[in-house]
Amino acid sequence: MLSKECDLINRYSKVTLWCSDETRLGLHTIQRQRITLKGVKPVDIHKFNFQCFWLYGAVEPKEGRSFFYEFSHRDAACFNQYLSLLSQKFLTKLLIILLDNTPAHISEEVEISENIKLFFQPPDCPEVNAIERFWEYLKQDLAWTLCESLDSLREKVDKILRYLSQEIIGSLTG
Repeated sequence: MLSKECDLINRYSKVTLWCSDETRLGLHTIQRQRITLKGVKPVDIHKFNFQCFWLYGAVEPKEGRSFFYEFSHRDAACFNQYLSLLSQKFLTKLLIILLDNTPAHISEEVEISENIKLFFQPPDCPEVNAIERFWEYLKQDLAWTLCESLDSLREKVDKILRYLSQEIIGSLTG
């Protein structure tokens, strides 16, 4: 058993640890705290439109690398496609990916590439997955933002993701 895993490791140029999860982003206004007088709630324009998309993401805390892909929903088929795209992007590396136990992640339909090994975090403790800090940062940037359409939200998210350097991602997740 051990020699089989050693052979697998030796086939790749590097072994890297990634943290992966999905987050839902939509036209519903993300509310955050604002400074107001004691007892006064923050007043701002809210949008209660529930159109959304799912952003699948993986970050490598050590080097700050990242990989994101958008899907219309979250299920095993989307997760399969996401893993396939991630695997193809890093073909020469063995990716150990930390995940939660969502049904899409543990489904029997999930096909795992040879260069990917899934490692599941304990139930009910999202704080151990470093990408959760990244999602919080992303949503903080989107707080109180009003977008007229999903396309304008996609543009804002894309702009934020392009702005983030490996150093910033590494400091958020490392």
